[in-house]
Amino acid sequence: MPEIQIPNLTETQKVFASVMENQISLNTAINALQEVQSKHHTILLDGAGEVPLVETVRIHAAFIDNIRYWSRFVFGAIIIQTITFGVAVIIAVVRFLPLLENLAKP
Repeated sequence: MPEIQIPNLTETQKVFASVMENQISLNTAINALQEVQSKHHTILLDGAGEVPLVETVRIHAAFIDNIRYWSRFVFGAIIIQTITFGVAVIIAVVRFLPLLENLAKP
């Protein structure tokens, strides 16, 4: 830290001046942090006229959960339908093949 270059100051006055410089720099830093905190508060919690970021993340998470649910539901239905169709084809072949062979005999 640079020394104070004012002549005719006692040691107590120099210490006091140094403390005042530190206090001014701390106040400046606090003001800068308050600005940043204010911006974060506006974006995260208030939303600045829009939906706040926290609520946006919550909405996106719910949307993703819905997509997961419906994709599992649809893919499950497709798998069940495929299995059922396969079983129906096997049953049809087993039941109707002998009948078709009898009809094909001259």
